[in-house]
Amino acid sequence: MDTIPTTVLGIDVGWSKKRRSAGFATLTIDDGIIVDLATTSAFVDDDDRWDALQRVTRGVSFIDGVGIDGPLLPGLIHDPEIPYRHAEEILSKGPFQKRGKAGQSSSAVGRVLHEHATRLAHLTMEGVDAGYFRIAAAEHSHAISDFNIVEAFPTGFMSVILSDRWHEDNPTDRKNRAGHYWAASMSTDGPLARVMESLGVSDPSRLLSIVTDRDERDAVICAITAMGVIRNRYTAVGDIRHGWIILADRESWGESADGATKWAEAYFPNE
Repeated sequence: MDTIPTTVLGIDVGWSKKRRSAGFATLTIDDGIIVDLATTSAFVDDDDRWDALQRVTRGVSFIDGVGIDGPLLPGLIHDPEIPYRHAEEILSKGPFQKRGKAGQSSSAVGRVLHEHATRLAHLTMEGVDAGYFRIAAAEHSHAISDFNIVEAFPTGFMSVILSDRWHEDNPTDRKNRAGHYWAASMSTDGPLARVMESLGVSDPSRLLSIVTDRDERDAVICAITAMGVIRNRYTAVGDIRHGWIILADRESWGESADGATKWAEAYFPNE
């Protein structure tokens, strides 16, 4: 159990000029209980994003981990010619085509997503430079930065913790997939509760169910992704050259239809 509170920050990348599409969330855990939850969202401009970051980190002096939903390269560099990455190839195989396919960083949209994910990563580091908070050093095997900043993929995270049977019984289209996954993951004794239990955190469903904004919900999953890295209970998909997408620990993955294996394991190398 925790003896010192742990705070994680999650950021869902968005760049809409018409709505607040960048979600921010912080979770603070103390003695295995979420004692504080803050969420907000922001427009595309850096000033509004900065204000949102300050809102969710108000009163926070130390951030143990940061999860950002968007392509991040080692060193947190921005590469305008970012290629199709190994992580995206793996998360596009077999059932992932309909269960949370990772977008291609090399596509036009993917390169914009990479640009904004990188900008938001640097925005958090500016918070350190400005003295608002500190961020823990990266200590895990798949680090992409000196800071504990990792690449999250909320749709993929939730997809792999849901069972094969659930997916077969609840086909979803790309437009509403994340919302359906969130609802199923948040059910009583559902897969997200199982993930959190593996991280030493009590069932969060009652508290997290109050988060209704879709971008803020994804930011919450990004924060939980960072928590998995802190607890060394995560799965890394990718390579050392082009970075890693972080998912839930394999023990928390959903079962195959026969209950004998985890359905997603057949599509993942032993990263």
